[in-house]
Amino acid sequence: MIIEMAPKSPCSNIPDADMAQLAEFLKKHDLDEFQSELAKQGVNRYSHLLSVSEDTLKKCGFKLIHFKVFFANRPTSGVPESSARTLSGSPAQSPSPIMGIIEALKNAEDYTGLVKTLQTSGEDMDCKLSTIKALKKLSKQKVNKTPIVKAGAVKPLVQCLSCVVDEVCTQAAGTLHQLADTAENIAAIVRANAGDPLITLLKKGSLEGRSNAAGVVKALATDNAVNVRLVEAGAVEALVKLLQDKDQIGKGRAAAALGVFANNGTHDDRIRIATAGGMDPLMQLLSSGNPHGKAQAAYALSGLAMNDILKKGLKEAIHPLVQLLSTGINEGRTNAVQALSNIAFNNHAVCPIMMRCEVVAPLVQMLSSENQVGKKYAVRLVSSLACNNPRHQKAIVCAKAVAPLVQQLMEEDEETGTYAAEALSNLAHGKDNQDPIVHAGAITPLVTLLKTGSAEGKYHAAWALKNLAYFNDNNKVRIEKADAIAPLVELLLLGNNTARTKAAGALSTLAYKSTNIQKAIARAGAVPALVKLLQSGDNAAKTQAVDALANLACNDDNKRLIAKANALGPLVVLLTNGEDDGKCQAARTLRILSFINEIKEEIVRKGALPLLVRLLSTNDASGKEQALKALKQLAKGDKNNQKLIQDADAVDPLVAILSGANVADATVAVEILTILAECDGECQLKIAYAGAVAPLLKLLNSGDSNAKIAVMKAIESLTHNNIQCMSEFVGAGTRVVLEDLRKRGDAKVKPAAEQALRVLDA
Repeated sequence: MIIEMAPKSPCSNIPDADMAQLAEFLKKHDLDEFQSELAKQGVNRYSHLLSVSEDTLKKCGFKLIHFKVFFANRPTSGVPESSARTLSGSPAQSPSPIMGIIEALKNAEDYTGLVKTLQTSGEDMDCKLSTIKALKKLSKQKVNKTPIVKAGAVKPLVQCLSCVVDEVCTQAAGTLHQLADTAENIAAIVRANAGDPLITLLKKGSLEGRSNAAGVVKALATDNAVNVRLVEAGAVEALVKLLQDKDQIGKGRAAAALGVFANNGTHDDRIRIATAGGMDPLMQLLSSGNPHGKAQAAYALSGLAMNDILKKGLKEAIHPLVQLLSTGINEGRTNAVQALSNIAFNNHAVCPIMMRCEVVAPLVQMLSSENQVGKKYAVRLVSSLACNNPRHQKAIVCAKAVAPLVQQLMEEDEETGTYAAEALSNLAHGKDNQDPIVHAGAITPLVTLLKTGSAEGKYHAAWALKNLAYFNDNNKVRIEKADAIAPLVELLLLGNNTARTKAAGALSTLAYKSTNIQKAIARAGAVPALVKLLQSGDNAAKTQAVDALANLACNDDNKRLIAKANALGPLVVLLTNGEDDGKCQAARTLRILSFINEIKEEIVRKGALPLLVRLLSTNDASGKEQALKALKQLAKGDKNNQKLIQDADAVDPLVAILSGANVADATVAVEILTILAECDGECQLKIAYAGAVAPLLKLLNSGDSNAKIAVMKAIESLTHNNIQCMSEFVGAGTRVVLEDLRKRGDAKVKPAAEQALRVLDA
């Protein structure tokens, strides 16, 4: 290699000792070409390189700075031995030229040179520390971080974490903390096996060293595999200890690292943080820390609140979290709403506490902000607050939360849209809230979500539409016009069990007392899908399916479609092994279907009558009511069915219902007994001997007009051509009661009493 030489410089007569020192410097920095040139040209002539132009050197791949710095910082004589000391405390020799080199390398942003210096620093702690500080200063600028890592700085920095000099460990950890801002840089630190020395420093280092180590641990813990190793090495316990120290920066970093373990880790990690005593100092930091510390404490608590047991111990955190949501820095507000959302999720007992802390106003403010993460958790929190609580629902609507919630339905983030649909669904449970939601334009984006959203988004959209349609005919029409029926039926056909359940519920509500919509739903192919759900869904799905079939069956054409779709068998099966709601709706559906004679006959052939009779003795009031109505319809005008009902031992439970507190049920039971008594004299006596006379007379005295008229018809039926029954009623004082009703009854009761008296007198 030939280097273009400049004329001799004033430094041409440099002592050989200095040139030897230069040669050693070159050797340490792997500048082989310069050493080769040194050997060729001789020691003294080598100084001419100081005058070579920098462009020429660059062409040869060298850096002029190495040589200019060296000669500018040669040791000078006459420095007293005691005037400088090393980090170890031993007397310093004359000032080392390497310090000037380090400073110059830093100023020149020569990452490779600094890394080489750190790698070759050996036991020279001053050199080591100065180099680390130079790298640390450079790494504060984002543009320098990746080049420093690519220059190979990470491995020697990790080695310095185990240095015997605490300040070196501290500064090395601080530099790694600044470098660990990208996935690539973090991966480099992981590859350098930083975990164990970091945890050792976190446990035993100075306060600043532990603080810096916590910052690096936080970055590394975002890698799940590293997370596990750090926890096993004792990171959690060391971080909790740092959290209890006085240094605010250290507390904030410890909370941030614990936040990563709590949010990204496992159930066991959260329990470990709590067991190590982390919850109380985190809540203290939330209340009294600096803005950064409060934000990080909120983040850690949000992770702990993902555990259903631990969240119950966070009630004391609610008030400071609401304050942070109101007045904190942006990161603090985001973490606060996330923590509140996690605490409230499936934990409705805390929602009134949050409402008393006046969470709604800052929550609505977050909903209207540009903070996408914060908005997502704000929507989720609104959903929890509004769930099954009319007072909360009203407060949220009055705070003008509806419009931003509707806006969130249209966000690109699917999760946010899903939460918004759920929140609007919960708010729409309150009938007074339906119109504000609809007027805010919710129906169209809900239908869009129903068509194109995630699986969870679709079923929340379906349920929101159901709640908007509940007893609201105008909204039913709006929803139908928005083309919601076809995607609801598609969801019913293709969704998972939960989605099919929600779709069936929405179709049921839309069909209720809406003839045109009933026809539209049937045309869209819902009936076979509902019957399939009735056969294969879980109990909740079956209940929604049978409810939908009952509402669709109010249309005669749909009755035949339902029967043709082989629904009768599954309906009877549901009477046998369904839950109370399912049995109730099955009885209701069978009653409605039985208005068509051929379907009535098929219902009886499927074995429904004994099951309906059995339902009379249930503790479920709704089931009993629907069974009574179904038996009445099946018995009416059909001698064969009347006989089958008697044979199913219906008389005793019917008589028992006469004595119950529910006058409406008692009235239907009277009507069924009247129909059965018309069958034959044997049944008349069976009813009388079952103890019917006394409760009938009691109902005649205290029931409403409908009940009184029903009882008087029953008396006529039971005593017709039956002297024994006549004797039972007369002996019980029936005549006196009837005479009183003939005088003081209303317009309907008086003629009925007159007729009953004529029967008794015949």
